[in-house]
Amino acid sequence: MSLASDVNKSLERHKCHYQKIHSSHVDAVKQYAVGFGSSGWNQEVFELNIEISFASGALIADNQCLLIGGLVFSHEKVLNLWAIFNNPLRWKYRRQILYGIKNVLDIMLLSNACHRVQYAIASNKKYSNTFPKHLGFTFESVMKNYGTDKTDYLMYVRLR
Repeated sequence: MSLASDVNKSLERHKCHYQKIHSSHVDAVKQYAVGFGSSGWNQEVFELNIEISFASGALIADNQCLLIGGLVFSHEKVLNLWAIFNNPLRWKYRRQILYGIKNVLDIMLLSNACHRVQYAIASNKKYSNTFPKHLGFTFESVMKNYGTDKTDYLMYVRLR
């Protein structure tokens, strides 16, 4: 079985599923893209992330794109998580979003594809402490002036 079919089987009861990312998914979320402290869409950075992602996809519920995201190898057995959320749907579908991301991480860690997943989030986000913890991450460090606007970021990790 593939990663996508394993994940989608586990998500059936939550009425959501992953699909390969295509242009309609990008259009649904790109206005909400905020990367490393700067707002706005950077097509080149996005295309690079899709190209180098070990696993990427769009999480869909009720025929709406909730997020696009993926896992990029930092180095062997260490992955970085990235995601762009459809902000108007973020709270309405928070259960599907949490289960969707958590299932991908669980399968990746259990399949021995990696032993560490990292996630960096701007410290000024109101959910910067709760969201990663709901996904099973633990706080590791503060990355001072990490954003392009010198915003501090918080590094969270999930280990196998």
